[in-house]
Amino acid sequence: MPRRIDFRIESLFPILFIALFGCTEIAATNPYDPAAPKQLQEKVTIEGQITDADTRMPIVGAIVALTGPSNPSNNPYTTISDDNVDDGDDQTGAFRFEGLVPGRYRLEVIHAGHYKEIVELGRLEAGEGIIQTVSMVPLPEPGSDVELPPEIARISGTVFKEGQLANDELIQDHSGITVEVGDTGVRTVTNRSGDFDLFVNAGTYTLL
Repeated sequence: MPRRIDFRIESLFPILFIALFGCTEIAATNPYDPAAPKQLQEKVTIEGQITDADTRMPIVGAIVALTGPSNPSNNPYTTISDDNVDDGDDQTGAFRFEGLVPGRYRLEVIHAGHYKEIVELGRLEAGEGIIQTVSMVPLPEPGSDVELPPEIARISGTVFKEGQLANDELIQDHSGITVEVGDTGVRTVTNRSGDFDLFVNAGTYTLL
């Protein structure tokens, strides 16, 4: 007598569906994926210079932070002085980020003695390179009586010339002493009484 075999076939459809779906070719659109088209894998470069909005001179010691889908090894970058100016390419105050994947990027630049600057670069496409100059507005001059935003600090103090302390207080002259915020390029000089003040972004500094 023939043996009866019962079975259900409704489970074959999802198995076949999954198999067919797994074989479907999907275009690679992720720049991190090695299978992505070569054009998509091309990197983005962002470079430029930080300058003073008043003098147009390059700023040394500005901290340039990059925000976006890539975080390069030199982020954040602190601008330096180019000692090799004879090469015809003065890089003082310059910055450069390279090897970045496409996407939206933003620059945030801070420097003692200048207001913070934020630059929205928008979306950068594969292979695109941009040059961005960031002009920073100087903080008020020392001695200015202005209302400061929360992120700005004022440093004030008095410095004496040791040789003048033996004189009568009325004839002491403590003017001309240079007070500098270390590694920022921000400096001022004392008045006759030895007083000084200057403005910096909030942070930790060393006075020289």
